[in-house]
Parts: sequence; structure tokens; C-alpha cells
Amino acid sequence: MGIGVLLGLFGVSIFQPLWAEEPGVSATTIKIGSSMMLTGPAAFWGQGSDKGARAYFKHVNDQGGINGRKIEFINTDNQYKPVVAVAAVKKLIEKDEVFVLMGLQSAACILAAEKVFGEAGVPLIAPITTGQAMVNPPRKYLFVVFTQYKDQGKVLVDYLAADSKWKNIKIAAIYQDDDFGKDGLDGVEEQVKKYAGMKVVAKEPFARGAKEFSSQVLKCKQSGADGLFISCSVAESAMIMKEAEKIAWKPLFMVLSGAADDKLVELAGPVSEGLIAVTNVVIPTEKENPVVKRTTEIIHKAHADQAINVPAVDGVAVAMVTVEAFKRAGTNLTRAKTIEALEGMKNFETGIIPPVSFGPDRRQGCTDAFVYKVQSGKFIFLK
Repeated sequence: MGIGVLLGLFGVSIFQPLWAEEPGVSATTIKIGSSMMLTGPAAFWGQGSDKGARAYFKHVNDQGGINGRKIEFINTDNQYKPVVAVAAVKKLIEKDEVFVLMGLQSAACILAAEKVFGEAGVPLIAPITTGQAMVNPPRKYLFVVFTQYKDQGKVLVDYLAADSKWKNIKIAAIYQDDDFGKDGLDGVEEQVKKYAGMKVVAKEPFARGAKEFSSQVLKCKQSGADGLFISCSVAESAMIMKEAEKIAWKPLFMVLSGAADDKLVELAGPVSEGLIAVTNVVIPTEKENPVVKRTTEIIHKAHADQAINVPAVDGVAVAMVTVEAFKRAGTNLTRAKTIEALEGMKNFETGIIPPVSFGPDRRQGCTDAFVYKVQSGKFIFLK
């Protein structure tokens, strides 16, 4: 798809409003709810995504809204805690009466809250996370956009296998001991079996919230690995890399989308040079890319001081998919029609994430991923 067509997606068609008697929808508004990591250890991600989503919704509202309706976005803090997320989702549905949920963060939080929004019949569109447990089996009201960590792990291994320098790599892994950390490792382990020269030689878990990684890093070094796959968030990934630096270990560092952001390079410093990252969203380092430029303009129009980073682009991406679903659902907007519109979405191009496709029995939107390398202190697109 050409750049002109992609940029056209940032515009919104406007029609005469028709009031659909559905919670969260009036003649003039559509109420969307979310619960992101606005405080706590992953606040950097939640705050950026919140501003990205709000910026795109402002862009849509400034053009007249969707079929004459303006978007009202209510975001709450889940603190990266499942019990808090459940309470937040319950409030959004029962008190705030949102039409849909969008962009919830943390797979553990979403799975904990799934019973609440599922029983209420409220769709969750494009959570800003991913995970096998969210799509296998498919859930009627849960539409996951971002490429699975497991699939990202496979993309990483395929990339390494195609590089003569790394086709015989011995990989050690340090991972958060939950679905978030394990899914990516599952993909790496499964794909490594397809290549005779590769092997996983060590696997070291850690509990969510850990701050000390010296034992795991030392064991991985002692395994003889020449690559370290890190499956966790930005802050923990940076700490692990710095720990390796302390003991003079210089493996090839590898991360997935949960850590692939400029913030990682900032926190880890020079030790991040050469790192390979697989991600499900464009890392906005190529400032002259027309789609990146347009995304930057939209974000800065709403939030002049917001860094143009992966969390913010995530927020724009999920807002784009949600708006597209509403447009396709038509003027008489209902949850049932929104679900039908999502199920009919095939290869929808945003320009900032891989093509999005859903179906009656498919709740995984993207299946491809991008590969980047840190070079001279910034992420460079590889494939």
C-alpha cells in the first residue's frame, strides 16, 4: 500500500449521526474505557500509550468525530496489578457505562478482568499487550491486535538463522516467570529446533517486580552462551544488560516488543549497542518516514512535550484500529455491529503496525513483526 493511502487513513469520514440505544453511545458521543499502567514499575509505557491514544482521538474529534459522534476516552490506572484492573474494568462498565474497552495493558490484568467484560458483553479492542492465553481459545469479546510474543520469538530466531554470524548461536534466556515472559521464550525454543546449529543452553526465570539479577546473569554466562534473550519489560531488561556489563560478559542481547523502545537504550547505555529487537510496531527513530512524521504531528498537536516513543505509537495504533471498527459499523452503532465490523477486517493497514486481520474464529490481528538493531545509540530498521 502506498504512503498516500496510508496517510489517508489518518482522516475520518463524517456522516449524519443516528442515536443507537446502546450503553456508552449517544447522538453526539462514543464513550471508550481503558485501564493502563499509569503508575508502578511500567508507568513509562502506560503514560505514553495514554497520550498517544488521546492524541489520535483528539485528531478524530477535531475533524468532526465518527459519523458525527465525538469520542470520550476514560482511562484508569491498573498499577500493573490484576486485582486493581478487575476493579477498574468493573467501574468502567457499571458506573461509567463505556461502550467498549480499548488498550488495556498487562496480559495478567486482562485475563483477570476478562470474566467481567465478557459476561457484560463489552468488547475489548486492541489491548496494548499480547499473549497466547488471550487468543487460544478465541474469546468473543477480546480482539488482540499486536503480534504474539511467541511469534515474535520465532521471527527473531529466523532472523538469526539467516545471518552467517549467528546461525550457530548458543542462546541463554532470562525471562519474567509469567505468560508475558514465557510466551516469547516458547517461540524461541520452538523455532530453534528447526536449525541444527542453534540451541538454548540456559533458562533463568525471575519473579515479576524483581530488582536483582546477578545470579541469573552469572548462570547464563557460565552456560557458554554467546547470545542472551531477555523476555521482560524495559526497566528489567536494562538492569539485566547492565549486570552483564558488570561481569564483563558481552553476548548478543535480544529483546521483544515489551522492551523495544529508546528508553531501553537510554537506561542501558553503551552496552545496548548491537542489540537486536523484534517488535510489533514501528520504532519511531526514522523521523523523515512520512508515516512517522504524520504520527508525530498528531501526537505533538495534543501533547507538545510527549516523547515520540513506542508506547505513544502503540496508543495511536490501537486508537486507529478502534476508530476503523466504528466507521465500518456504521451510523447505528452497537456492540454487535462493532464485533461484526472487526470480524470483517482484512489486512487493514495503519502504516505503524503490520496488517490487521480478524475473522469469526480469529481474534489475533497481526502475525508479522519488524526487526531492528541498535546502532550508534538508536534503533535502525533491518526488516
